[in-house]
Amino acid sequence: MNPVIAVGKRRQTLDDVPISRELIDWLEKTIPERCPDSMDPERDIWIYAGKRSLVRSLAAAFARQQNKGNVIQ
Repeated sequence: MNPVIAVGKRRQTLDDVPISRELIDWLEKTIPERCPDSMDPERDIWIYAGKRSLVRSLAAAFARQQNKGNVIQ
C-alpha cells in the first residue's frame, strides 16, 4: 500500500516525503513489534496495530528511497 498525498495539482506519494534513518530507528524503539497481551482491551490492540502499520509503511518507504538513491541523512 502506498498512500497518496495531494499537493496542488501534483500527486505525491510517501516515497516523495523525506524520511530519515534516525526517525525509523526511533519509531522502531518506541513502537516495537509485539504480540498483544490477553489482558489488553481490544481498542488498545487496534490502536497499536495502526501505529505499527504506520511504522512499517514509513520503513518500507525509507528502504525504497535508499534503493533509488534518495538517501536522507
